[in-house]
Amino acid sequence: MSSEQAKSQNKKKEGAKALSPLFLVLLCIFGIVCLSISNILVRPLFPIDETRYISVAWEMWNKGEFLVPHLNGQPYSHKPPLLFWLIHLGWAAFGVVEWWPRILPAAFGILNLCFIRMLASRFYPNTPVGELVVVVFSSMFMFLFFSLSLMFDMLLMCFVCLAYVSLFSIQERKFATITFGLAIGLGILTKGPVMLVHVLPFAILYPAMVGFRNIKLKVYYLRLFLGTLLGILISLCWAIPASIKGGDLYRREILWGQSAGRIAKSFAHRRPWWFYMPVLPLLLLPWTGAFVLWIRTSSYLFRDKNILVFASWTIITTICFSLISGKQYFYIMPVLIPMAIMIANSLTAKELKAVDQMIINVIYLIIGITLTILPILVDKLSLPAVFESYKFFYALPTIVFSLLLIFYFPKTQRYQVIFVFAQSFLLFLMLLWGPIKHISKEYDVKEVALFLSRLEANGYQVIHVGKYHGEYHFPGRLSSHFTEVDESLLPQLLTDPKKVAVWVSKDPSKVSQFQVIYHRPYAGKHLFLLGSPKEPLGAKELLEMSRKKGI
Repeated sequence: MSSEQAKSQNKKKEGAKALSPLFLVLLCIFGIVCLSISNILVRPLFPIDETRYISVAWEMWNKGEFLVPHLNGQPYSHKPPLLFWLIHLGWAAFGVVEWWPRILPAAFGILNLCFIRMLASRFYPNTPVGELVVVVFSSMFMFLFFSLSLMFDMLLMCFVCLAYVSLFSIQERKFATITFGLAIGLGILTKGPVMLVHVLPFAILYPAMVGFRNIKLKVYYLRLFLGTLLGILISLCWAIPASIKGGDLYRREILWGQSAGRIAKSFAHRRPWWFYMPVLPLLLLPWTGAFVLWIRTSSYLFRDKNILVFASWTIITTICFSLISGKQYFYIMPVLIPMAIMIANSLTAKELKAVDQMIINVIYLIIGITLTILPILVDKLSLPAVFESYKFFYALPTIVFSLLLIFYFPKTQRYQVIFVFAQSFLLFLMLLWGPIKHISKEYDVKEVALFLSRLEANGYQVIHVGKYHGEYHFPGRLSSHFTEVDESLLPQLLTDPKKVAVWVSKDPSKVSQFQVIYHRPYAGKHLFLLGSPKEPLGAKELLEMSRKKGI
């Protein structure tokens, strides 16, 4: 061992003694819990994704149909049912409440921290890497954002991380084959066969990275095959009966259409092959400066064989997803796991220097300044008009804290990562209680959903102009299905006095020929409830009807 490596190992041991692992982990958990509570208090579920997913869960629950997800009366083939089942599990215990689905992403975010610590500690035992990576991972904007969003990606990342924890010990422990298969199966039930893309390409090539002599190839590949087979069988336990019950179209979609369509010629989110190249540094925020850190520690990293494993994980996964037609920035979010471990490992070799600190603090400073001048940018960036009344002082804490840290930044690893996490925590707390709270009323559909509920209770049929994404079914606890129509058919359909229409339009003049029951700004557009001219139902009468029902 060279003198430089010996010094590095000594520094890691000294850092491990100086660190309080429990304190760091609890600090991150406390931050996530605080942000999750603030998230529930400050904002409603935002359309269209969050309201759609919770409405799918509600429709399954309301009908007692737990095998085939449904949206607006039709089988919903875009996502498997695991997240919906987890929502049902909480509703069975606590009743149909909104807070339970909204804490699930944060809960799985915390579980992710446990898995990534296990992963880092396996490769870097007796070093502070396992503790540092928890704080580094928790401070990433992508991690915090999806810990607060009712989507599938935090749940998927949790199972990807568990699969890798199992994979790296699969030749040593038989039980790891079972946990690997369980992770694969649950990952497929979370977001479909994309789980296999996250794990299998790397898993097949893994022996070549660590050296064939260091792995019992027959044992490794046999258990990898058995674990993968177990995962596929777990997913088929749902997919086969669901495909039978859901009908021919649903069967084609879940068994082939959704996956093949996204891979070969995406019907949504089609992007060029190089899409992830500029996106990857942005996913690392606020640790985009890690590239500078890696350059400075390159001599140490090149001698670390484990770095090859994590770098290959990142590169192989990114290449695989680049070959898929459909692309979204968060599709490759699980690559943050190996990248966070590489950042934490680099921090044990060299502390953040002035250039690293400047990059991190300037990122927060730019975000803070941008949020301060939002009212000026409304026209230039085509932002919703609601931002014109936004108060600039919401961003001041982030600006002040960033300026202070530009001139004073801790010298030790422990306080460096804590202060970066503190900046991310403060930024997201400010975002929630500032701009997000400010715009929440414009995106809150609870009022109109409750109006629709009262209309449904009084025998009205609801028509929706254009595609309906389930925005109102859970907030209004609706049971009937909306009829989706083109706007050209409205004059004919609204001759029926027992029909009302929901229309979201940029042009309010289009509704002049109809009886407007309700109108409000909505997501930069106008939301209308329209009634039949034959039986005018004004806003006052509708509100009175609602008050009588106790709304």
